[in-house]
Amino acid sequence: MLRAVSRVVPQMVRSAAANAPNMVVRPAAISLVRTMMEGVAKGKKLNQFQKSKLKRKFDLYDIDDDGFVEREDYDNYIAKIKEAYDLKDGDPLLRAFEMEFDAHWQKMLKFMDENKDGQLSIDEWLDYYPSITSTSKAKTPENLPRFSTM
Repeated sequence: MLRAVSRVVPQMVRSAAANAPNMVVRPAAISLVRTMMEGVAKGKKLNQFQKSKLKRKFDLYDIDDDGFVEREDYDNYIAKIKEAYDLKDGDPLLRAFEMEFDAHWQKMLKFMDENKDGQLSIDEWLDYYPSITSTSKAKTPENLPRFSTM
């Protein structure tokens, strides 16, 4: 868990620090989707390689290793960022992270949470990606989900 956070958080902090005034952050999953789009055509399922990549990404989001991505996992990311970079409440960079993570979480629920239980299972996670890559229109960056802009 800590290893995953230690790899992801420095990249996020560097990105946020560089773009804080007009930060636009897209989740790492979007770049993964772009690289996998060619391999998932309409009606086809994910292959084992694609599943393993998406499972690994799921595991990075599932901080507490309970088999679900939940709001608490996002809150844990924020707590780790705050602690690792000694950010205080009210710090504009911390607030930017909080807003971005909240927007990202809301979008993930909207697009992925099929049973509307407020958490994402690995099955929902894996089911989502073929659905957004199944048409040629979905394969353009303009049609991928947009996350918050500050």
